[in-house]
Amino acid sequence: MRNPDPKYWEIHKPLNGVPISIKESISVAGMSNHAGRRGNRIADSDAPAVSNLRAAGAIPIMVTNTPELCLFWETYNYVRGFTNNPFDSRRTTGGSSGGEAAIIGAGAAPFGLGSDIVGSGRLPPHYCGIFGHKPTPRIISVEGHMPVSTDPEWDTFLVLSPMSSHASDLPLIMKAAAPHASKILCLDEPVDLRELKVFYMEEHRGILTYSVQNEIKQAVHNAAFYFKNMYGIEPFKFTLENFDSGMWPVTVLMCGMKPPQSVLQKSEDPEDWGWKEVIIEIIKAFTGFSKFTIYAVIFCLLQRLVRLLPKSVEKNCRNYKANMIKHFEEILGDNGVLILPVSTATTHLHYRMYYKMSTSIYLAMFNLLEMPSTTVPIGFDKDGLPIGVQVVSTKNNDRLTLAVAKELEKGFGGWLLPRKDTDSTVQRKNQRNVN
Repeated sequence: MRNPDPKYWEIHKPLNGVPISIKESISVAGMSNHAGRRGNRIADSDAPAVSNLRAAGAIPIMVTNTPELCLFWETYNYVRGFTNNPFDSRRTTGGSSGGEAAIIGAGAAPFGLGSDIVGSGRLPPHYCGIFGHKPTPRIISVEGHMPVSTDPEWDTFLVLSPMSSHASDLPLIMKAAAPHASKILCLDEPVDLRELKVFYMEEHRGILTYSVQNEIKQAVHNAAFYFKNMYGIEPFKFTLENFDSGMWPVTVLMCGMKPPQSVLQKSEDPEDWGWKEVIIEIIKAFTGFSKFTIYAVIFCLLQRLVRLLPKSVEKNCRNYKANMIKHFEEILGDNGVLILPVSTATTHLHYRMYYKMSTSIYLAMFNLLEMPSTTVPIGFDKDGLPIGVQVVSTKNNDRLTLAVAKELEKGFGGWLLPRKDTDSTVQRKNQRNVN
């Protein structure tokens, strides 16, 4: 599975016989595909990415839990309930690819395929101690994913995300899921880490953001300065005054698209519902009578509210996006990476994500800017909970974040299998020393 020789790919199936898991929102022929909704929808065919993985020899053995229509950072729905964190069952896996992260983090699958629209493929890996990659958009086909939208910008926000317990597997999964990725992203070209520019941001203090847990700030610092110690690269501190302002353009541009599938739909037409249905369902949700999860109903409300905004708001949001892309390209270029937090804290107890949503700017920004990003496990906090950092590069430079992830895995140990005594930090340190 880890043979780096491109000729191997031409002769053998690189994933021959490897069992994989797939997020339930992605079509796998013969398996459940209702994306956390009530019902019994069975996929009649594979999504193209799944079909490509099968062609590479992989064997899909399961589909994994997701919040209703992938619309929240807590993996919970009325069909299968909560997905629990493999390191502490009282805590969340994040979402919406929380089922994938939990299965891989628990060692039940070596790798899998999730999705990411505002961090869904990076937050769960941070919470569950594994690797997750948000590719440059339009590299891996999103066809066969639910929800879906006919908006031409839908697949600039939504990507399918490889997730794995080992960094070295991520490029192989990319090439298997999207055979053209190797050529477009130059995945087979070696990265000279000595020529890398390293930037880091331990925390962004803004009006809408919580302070970052000290152990996460230290993890970001350690990851950045690892390259100074190993390669003599001086890391540069990165600051951006209006970083947290990005959540507004994310909301406006994503919710302003042609509506994706909604819990309020009664037919295949995504616009067969309106204000009346939203208001009734909001009242039912807050009084405990709705058959839909509250976050899925709130998303419908946001879609309607955004449509009331004047066109000038959308124009300003697009200008913000263009300026930010230019800013990052000028700073990072084609040989720079930014290391920053995935979130402000390690995994929360269940339900707390409802008032921790503002922390998502560390994730959503890079969906907006169409930049690749990789979550890398760095260690554990004082309670024995995983800490990940996020490695970001400019568009089509996925090979940089993947190479950095592989190097940091060597330096910090990467994924560790949870133990029964998961509250014991000392025992986990001992396990790392043994390995």
